[in-house]
Amino acid sequence: MVYDRIHTPNKYWGLIDEIFAGKNKIGTKPRVLDLGCGTGSFLAGMHERGWEITGLDISSGMLERAGQKFKAAGIPCVLCQKDMADFHIEGEFELVTSNFDSVNYVMDIEGIERLFKNVHAILRENGVFAFDVVTKYQAQNYVNPFKKEFEDVRLEMVPHYDQTSNIKRLEIDIVSGADRAKEVHEQKMYDLGDIGLNLKAAGFSEYKMMSIEGKTREIMDSSTRVYFVAVK
Repeated sequence: MVYDRIHTPNKYWGLIDEIFAGKNKIGTKPRVLDLGCGTGSFLAGMHERGWEITGLDISSGMLERAGQKFKAAGIPCVLCQKDMADFHIEGEFELVTSNFDSVNYVMDIEGIERLFKNVHAILRENGVFAFDVVTKYQAQNYVNPFKKEFEDVRLEMVPHYDQTSNIKRLEIDIVSGADRAKEVHEQKMYDLGDIGLNLKAAGFSEYKMMSIEGKTREIMDSSTRVYFVAVK
């Protein structure tokens, strides 16, 4: 599947390993919920690390693919089809994640407020919410068409950015032989400070930010992707 070739979760596993290094996880099977879980590749690695896994995505197609993967591998996983900005799940989690800039698909600040409050409500005390966003700098400066080519498929991508609405639009043509399909993705770019304020308003006791693209983790004006780690 093309999605799996583009979205490789290695760096996210490394970040989670760092966050929990030297910490005693609560219980023998700590629970992680991945928001915007896609086809479940990140969760598969979390299962290998000893976590009980739950995935949430709005796409039935993505969840079907994830379910097929987990069934074939004999991996127990709970999968939920819900909007990440408006969800409720029973139980508590030690960790909630959202990778591959899924938070940017929440298209208004009111949705961000609801998302953060819902995450806070299902985390255990001292639980962690870890997620990344792409930045306004990335949307403003990466506007040229580009391609990604694999052995049997080619992606032709044309980005657009509206600085008034802060909405990034990415048109993707998926070409495989004589077959061609089109996808359009829209994301909202948020000020990092506004994200921090909403984490605090939702009740998180502390948070930190780090750049996860480029040579340094220091946040700079030219940072393109920022990872947030918030603690309840």
